Amino acid sequence: MRSFTLPRTIRAEGITAEFDNGLLNVRLPKADEALSRKIEVSRRN
Repeated sequence: MRSFTLPRTIRAEGITAEFDNGLLNVRLPKADEALSRKIEVSRRN
């Protein structure tokens, strides 16, 4: 058994785990506020 603390940027209710052929895949989705954002930058003339 393993345990660890998740960062606040992870959406706990969306975590999934799959075990197949001895390989454990754990998916930790980012919370909406942790996703990258695009910021438009305007040029001054």
